[in-house]
Amino acid sequence: MKNYKVAESHILFYISFGIFLTMTLLRNTFFYQYFMGITYKAGLAVCVLLLLVNELIFGRMTKRGYISIIVCTVLCGLFFLIPVTQYKVMAATVLYIIAARKIPFTNIARFAAILSAVFLVIVVLSSYVGIIENYVGTRTDGTTRRYIGFLYSLYPATIIMNITLLVMYWRKNKILWREILILLFANVWIYIETGARLSFIISVVALALSALLKWKPDFFVRKKNLTFILALAFIICAIISVLVTVYYNGYIYWHWKINKILSSRLMLQQEALFKYGVSIFGQDIGSNGNGLDPFGENPALLTERYFYVDNEYIRWMTSYGIIFFVVVMGILTWFCIKCRKYDKQGYLLIIFVLLAIHCTIQDSFLYVYFNTFLLAIGSVLISNRSEERLRARSPGIGLSS
Repeated sequence: MKNYKVAESHILFYISFGIFLTMTLLRNTFFYQYFMGITYKAGLAVCVLLLLVNELIFGRMTKRGYISIIVCTVLCGLFFLIPVTQYKVMAATVLYIIAARKIPFTNIARFAAILSAVFLVIVVLSSYVGIIENYVGTRTDGTTRRYIGFLYSLYPATIIMNITLLVMYWRKNKILWREILILLFANVWIYIETGARLSFIISVVALALSALLKWKPDFFVRKKNLTFILALAFIICAIISVLVTVYYNGYIYWHWKINKILSSRLMLQQEALFKYGVSIFGQDIGSNGNGLDPFGENPALLTERYFYVDNEYIRWMTSYGIIFFVVVMGILTWFCIKCRKYDKQGYLLIIFVLLAIHCTIQDSFLYVYFNTFLLAIGSVLISNRSEERLRARSPGIGLSS
């Protein structure tokens, strides 16, 4: 059994992130009805305060350290002022990205993969033994979809995809064939239960690439032109998304056919773009999806039509505004370019390319409980050499795993 060491300066981060990850994941299950409201908000506040305490105690008093503490303090203030819970979670996510700059992302990936896997098993088993509801829905084509304890059928598929990508990065070319098979079996089973196609396809492609890099670890090492093109994945996917949305024509048969396969996504994102346009600072476009509340109901769909934009790029432009879109796209592209040097084997870059593709169909990228790789931004873009040397000299305690 391998012994992993956790630096003393990282313990508060892992405690905070462990609570945060558990609570935000549970918020998307039928367990949420038991701690919604002030209990949930208080739990998130504790997580944020733990991170601030960690920065005050262990933050290096460099220029970057002072900036980090100021940003943390501002975000803590915003956390208590923002009325929308999901925006609170996003503000906290920025804080975790900053805090994660001190920690090798491989360690975070291992921690998040194990915790998410345990969580997923508990929720699924709870839904099958009757502790929480296992809602069964029917799509317009008659396909049955089980929610297996979650508030929407896409959530468990997104979580197992995140776990698959985390294990791929954590284990790299040391991944065992039986681990690949276990992950493949888990993804297949969740796909059969939920019918979530894109997350399943992304997971299968990730496992195939993981097997390729296990067999040939240097496959991407000397392909500089290819990796540069891959680093532009978010820009390429955004351009394709806009072009497809603008030029979609439901009267053209093959357009209509693709839209039907994609569950009317093209029609809905075109409607959102043409109806609301692109604002500077964002706007409310009145989404109304198939997700349930913690009590298994969706009363809005009884009086209103289904209207939800799943394409992340179109959502960023219409809901969050052009400034947000440009900033996020710039950060992600810069990050992907830096990944070429940060991870020579190309694992991190490949994973973000897959996430860029996933953004064309599903809007889960900005939620750290669905996409833990957001924290890698801190390790790659914010961390510097002096912090890495200090990290290496930090005392640690051993943990078995």
